[in-house]
Amino acid sequence: MPPLGLPIPQNVPVALPLAVMDRESDSKTERPRGKSLQTARARARVLIIVAAGLSLIGSVILYFSGNENGGIFMGLWVPSILALGALIVPAGRD
Repeated sequence: MPPLGLPIPQNVPVALPLAVMDRESDSKTERPRGKSLQTARARARVLIIVAAGLSLIGSVILYFSGNENGGIFMGLWVPSILALGALIVPAGRD
């Protein structure tokens, strides 16, 4: 029995990064393979780059419009967004 006497749920779906999904083989769940997986990765990469770019542009606009602290805060999102993208969709062979 786990700590605090709470039961451990069985067969609970868990969100996994695409890289982990590739390595696991589960015949019960169909995952994107081949071309569709490449397309999903490409779309995810584009989304991450667009989000980081918008954050950068927004931070510059905020900074030079007089809200310097807001611009600096928003500018700190850029490396965080890119790091999240590297974690979710790691670079590698497609």
